[in-house]
Amino acid sequence: MIYNLSPTEIKGVVNIPMIQTVLIENLSQKISQIQNENINLIIFTSAKAVNYLNNFWMDWQKIDSVAIGKKTGETIKKLGGKLIFEAVDSHGDNFANEILKNFKNIKMLYVRPEKVESNIGEILKKANIDLIELILYKTVCNLSHTKINFLINQKHIFIISSPSIFNCFLKYLQINQIEISNNFIFITIGKTTFKAIPEKYNKYISQEQTLESCFELANKIN
Repeated sequence: MIYNLSPTEIKGVVNIPMIQTVLIENLSQKISQIQNENINLIIFTSAKAVNYLNNFWMDWQKIDSVAIGKKTGETIKKLGGKLIFEAVDSHGDNFANEILKNFKNIKMLYVRPEKVESNIGEILKKANIDLIELILYKTVCNLSHTKINFLINQKHIFIISSPSIFNCFLKYLQINQIEISNNFIFITIGKTTFKAIPEKYNKYISQEQTLESCFELANKIN
């Protein structure tokens, strides 16, 4: 059985979103203030951040954008943004180093969630980049799902797209008094999420940083 724990649904699997997002208070006011800044480049690390910014800033598309992940890049282009660079490496810290190599002496806006697993902001600031960080949303656990009966003699494959999803899943298991067994298999998006899962568990990393790639791998393993 394949389970998708991401809030983005996948057809053909059991979707159990372990997280939900909440917008930061006074977001409109914060974005209005930033619009007065001379921003040259917007840094996106998720499609969700692109969609949220699009809801509050009508002409962000006039500013050059960079993205990590195929899905993020596709969302920027779909909404009319100017995608000028897409990261080769899916790891956030490596993405920051790619930005440093390709862009200099400009003002950047990094739109992100409240909690991040990488050090993009820190790396750029240490390199004396003129950087503004805009927190758009925060992630909270969604633990309202009913208890699932995981059969002992069956594989259970879980698609995990962020470290926070894995942590919320651990809380869900604890609440329902379920232990992780040897027939639990985790498939992750990106190196950061892969590293967040302890080595003692069965885990794999998808070839591409997309849920679709995770689903393909899950089907091969299942």
